[in-house]
Amino acid sequence: MKSILGVNVRKTSQTLGALRSARIPVTRGEVRGDRYVFRVPARLEERATEALKGRGIECKLLIKGGAYRVKKEAKASAGILLSCVLALACAIICSLFVFRAEVVCDNESTRALIMQIVQEKVGSGVLRSHIDEGLITREIYERAEDAAFVHVKAEGSVLYVNVIMQDAKPPVNEERDNIYASQAGIVEKIAVFSGTAEVSAGDVVKEGDLLISGRRVTGQTDKGEDIYEDCPADGVVVARVWVGGRTQIPAAAARRVRTGEQVSYTLANICGITFGEDGGCEFEDYERRETTRDYAGIPPIKLTYITYYETKTEIYEISEADIEVIAAQKQTEYFSSLAGAQVLNTYKNVKKLDNSYALDIYYEVYREISS
Repeated sequence: MKSILGVNVRKTSQTLGALRSARIPVTRGEVRGDRYVFRVPARLEERATEALKGRGIECKLLIKGGAYRVKKEAKASAGILLSCVLALACAIICSLFVFRAEVVCDNESTRALIMQIVQEKVGSGVLRSHIDEGLITREIYERAEDAAFVHVKAEGSVLYVNVIMQDAKPPVNEERDNIYASQAGIVEKIAVFSGTAEVSAGDVVKEGDLLISGRRVTGQTDKGEDIYEDCPADGVVVARVWVGGRTQIPAAAARRVRTGEQVSYTLANICGITFGEDGGCEFEDYERRETTRDYAGIPPIKLTYITYYETKTEIYEISEADIEVIAAQKQTEYFSSLAGAQVLNTYKNVKKLDNSYALDIYYEVYREISS
């Protein structure tokens, strides 16, 4: 084993000369900052120090070699070995317990109810052998009436509960007293199944206008006036309508961009215990990203990676390409409301104003407005 010594880098030549004169071998010499670091046999450490002091060279012992170093490394190795043994023992013990539950369910209220049931029946830190999965399943079926399928399984230190909900019941078809226009347009066709038509083909209607009233003629008075009785209003009115609108686009906009500076943290959750912490950042403006990864094992480990990216605000001018992107987004938005409609004409235009652009997009379609 060898000892490691260090001297001022300016004394490198004098140091090597002094050690050669004292017949002390030097190995692995290198410069580290303002210091020249080298190794000498541990048994010659004192001779090397005295030889350098005799030449007026200040020497610092960085790492002591020999039996001292062997004992130090042995203690460090023993500590690492003991830590590994304790970690393994902890993992084996933790694998026998359930510390948390994960519930997968589309309905949030049902998910909260199931989580409450699991807490009541299991809690945290319970031996896996003491968990009755069948009892938990039956309890969920009894209290969550809208659950169609329930699967409960303990794996590692996690109790997994997967629930599939029953299909939503179809809406009840309620009778209506009157039928009103759902949007403005020009009436093209009208078919009345029950009630009385209040508009005709070619009429211009606004949103909310009465289309079919919930009454029908049952006869006439002596004066020739119609006699009505109440009835459910039912029928179909198809009109020519316009879907779309105008979008104001500023000539310049602001966006957040990353500066390249970032701070990252890694948190580990083992057996329900979290190691590490989110230390935040000192950035004035930042973007926070968090991702998690689950590692199956004994015990299962969940790692959370948190990164803060410094950002700044950048002003840029809107280009023709940007306008085309916005137009495509608006068209997609309008198309989603055109389901089942027959498109007759399409209108798209961009106007340059003082400090903005006006984007007009309209679709002329045939659509039922009595729904």
